Amino acid sequence: MTPLCYVGAPELDARYRTPDGWVRTGDLGLLDADGVLHVVGRLKDVVIRGGANISPAEVERELSAHPLVRDVVCVGVPDPVMGERLAACVVPVSRASGPAAPTLDDLVLHLTGCGLDRAKHPERLLLVEELPLTPAGKPDRAALRERAARA
Repeated sequence: MTPLCYVGAPELDARYRTPDGWVRTGDLGLLDADGVLHVVGRLKDVVIRGGANISPAEVERELSAHPLVRDVVCVGVPDPVMGERLAACVVPVSRASGPAAPTLDDLVLHLTGCGLDRAKHPERLLLVEELPLTPAGKPDRAALRERAARA
């Protein structure tokens, strides 16, 4: 199948189609032990820390299972040595006694227990009351990146 916008646009076809006919969508995926494909993010959302690519969506999926995490978005923040560092922007769960905020150590311990490679663990934590949203209703990663870089 050819995306309609590629018809009559050979420069797009050449840019986004592999020599064997596949269309590059920009999605990142991984196959689990059962051969099931999991889409874990987008190429544009990749954080590059010291030359290693980290999919924020993969880390977010694991962190969202933490009992003290209501919502989470991971972003890359600039770093003069590593290029970028991964920051977890977390909305803690609310309890009758107030929010129960996880620490960075809590999150790292959780990710280790999930078997996530240590190189993918966040190095910064930004606690927020709510995730800022774009006009389309998606988490505003640019605003979170800016806040995490200042923190």
